[in-house]
Amino acid sequence: MDILCTPPASQDRSCTADSRRSKTFNDSVHGHIQLHRASVAIIDTPEFQRLRNLKQLGLTYYIYPGASHNRFEHSLGVGYLATEWGKHLIAECGALDAYGWNFRSYEPEDKCNLSILQIAGLCHDLGHGPFSHVFEKELLPKLFPSNPNIVNEWHHETMSNKIFDHLLDDNSIDLMDLAMLDDKDTQLIKALMHGSSNPAADNPSAPWLFDIVANKRNGIDVDKFDYLLRDSKMVGVTVPLDPQRI
Repeated sequence: MDILCTPPASQDRSCTADSRRSKTFNDSVHGHIQLHRASVAIIDTPEFQRLRNLKQLGLTYYIYPGASHNRFEHSLGVGYLATEWGKHLIAECGALDAYGWNFRSYEPEDKCNLSILQIAGLCHDLGHGPFSHVFEKELLPKLFPSNPNIVNEWHHETMSNKIFDHLLDDNSIDLMDLAMLDDKDTQLIKALMHGSSNPAADNPSAPWLFDIVANKRNGIDVDKFDYLLRDSKMVGVTVPLDPQRI
């Protein structure tokens, strides 16, 4: 059963919410993972499907033939891990009950935070260009040798935010209808995609959200967890990493 923030049946509209369901994906790294219906709506757009054509490791594919994976499945994995990490932190906030467990039920705010985390993790790499980091570090300087400002100011995180806005508008995706997320929540999604070095100031009510997708304080986040597991598996190099333990 999907615990993420979904509106009551009485608020559903047939053109959007009623036609969407959560979906289970069989991921080569994490196994069967369930994503919220808002995430499914985002995945089913041309902007997100574009990630199928972007190699996760860029030109590494020409050295390691197994490195043929792309940003699409990495993004699914990050969205999943962001949700799981959020669930763990929320559950651990409860006090011990009479049975010795410290789990607590999910409040509406918790469910919306989980939706926000999942969408931020899912969309964090929307702005990558061809061959991923090779595009911004190698190709752009050659395309604009006389205009270093373009090279210095172009960041895939910023482009991810712009494509995310376009994705929602161009495909008429209503996050309020699908996940009870308002404009403020949408801005928080984009902030989490970009990261913050001062989360307490940017989101005082829940600064911990910034430590999950793009952790600018110490670099430990689910983006790295997924690509370390996924990239090492595809190139055949073992990396001893267990996100569940962390």
